[in-house]
Amino acid sequence: IIDLHNTSNGAMQRIGKRSGAANGEDTQPDAKKKKPERTKKPLILLAEDKPDNRELIMVMLERSGYKAMAVENGEKVLEIYEKHPFDVILMDLNMPVLDGLEVTRRIREKEQESEDENLRIPIVAITGKARPEDRDICRAAGMDGHIAKPFRIKELVDTIENALLNKPDQVQTTDEDGKTRPFRIL
Repeated sequence: IIDLHNTSNGAMQRIGKRSGAANGEDTQPDAKKKKPERTKKPLILLAEDKPDNRELIMVMLERSGYKAMAVENGEKVLEIYEKHPFDVILMDLNMPVLDGLEVTRRIREKEQESEDENLRIPIVAITGKARPEDRDICRAAGMDGHIAKPFRIKELVDTIENALLNKPDQVQTTDEDGKTRPFRIL
């Protein structure tokens, strides 16, 4: 079993690579260097009740360079989200105690009551429901995006990055057939 959580170097290093990159060496030629990384890793709150899904998504987030915390129900989201400076919330819709839609509504109500206009935190639905009416329900509850399970790391990262840039009209959603398209806020 590989321990993928609570490390300072991220999951990729522990899993290992065949090149010197696993030892922290820069193996890219100068012409193909990646753009500079953020100085602050975004902090993501993952709300997912199924342990296997939670573990898999946490690994995806760590491999993508995010810091993340996970909770298993909506009530815990409400307890923790004000205590930490989360940049994005990834919210399962069907959770025990409080579902993702109700949690989102309550967060949006608290944000409206606040005097801070910049308080709005992006919330992205992660769900097995991919019908257009499901996306409409998420939108109506105040969610900023939608990803249908199963999804690929690239879809997750693109959605998070667009949410971080405060471009909810560019947040990605996946259709029933797995095609990615923008999630538009009306």
